[in-house]
Amino acid sequence: MDIIVKQCDYKIGTAPDKLITYNLSTCVAVALYDPKLKIGGLCHYLLPNDEGFSRRLTVNTFGNLNLRNMLDDLLIKGSQASQLIAKVFGGCSTLEHMGADVFDIGYLNSQTAFKFLYEEKIRIKSRDVGGTSYRTVSFNLDTGRVHVSNKVGMNLLY
Repeated sequence: MDIIVKQCDYKIGTAPDKLITYNLSTCVAVALYDPKLKIGGLCHYLLPNDEGFSRRLTVNTFGNLNLRNMLDDLLIKGSQASQLIAKVFGGCSTLEHMGADVFDIGYLNSQTAFKFLYEEKIRIKSRDVGGTSYRTVSFNLDTGRVHVSNKVGMNLLY
């Protein structure tokens, strides 16, 4: 079954589900996969962390909280962090043409994912971050493979 992951959300599924998120720009999507249980999660977050923001925003808007919630749900369903494989996507720079000193939310979003995964000792198997093109991510929980496409015709399998 195709399960759509909207911005500022995450979903958990099991094989043969497919988790799909659209239009990743500066946002980041992280796929976590347990190959033994064939269970996984996909999150799509907008901002790196909740520091300095009011609680009026959805908790899963923030990478630090969205990633924590997704991981906790996978652990509740029987996964172990040491068994999980991570794949990280998105974090493009929509303001690259303005110079290096511009606030780069895409970069900060991807760094949030890398920091979280490092701290949780979750292996990153692949990544496709940065650049200037939007991405669509489709995560097949039967195989653990992720298909990434964009508006300029890129089609990659991770």
